[in-house]
Amino acid sequence: MAGPHGLRPVQGGARAVLEAGGVGTAGGREALGTLDEKLRARELRAGGSEPLLAAALFLDLVR
Repeated sequence: MAGPHGLRPVQGGARAVLEAGGVGTAGGREALGTLDEKLRARELRAGGSEPLLAAALFLDLVR
């Protein structure tokens, strides 16, 4: 469990994806890739929130 120290980079990365236009845009996909790399480097995992994350990304893609 990463707690607040893990939550802040996730929130910032998610904000960057949204500000870049979401995963339906090239910039948003690039921001998501950057977020993924940062989280993997810190060994942060979605854990129990994986289905929620997948649903949010899907909804962002189809909107």
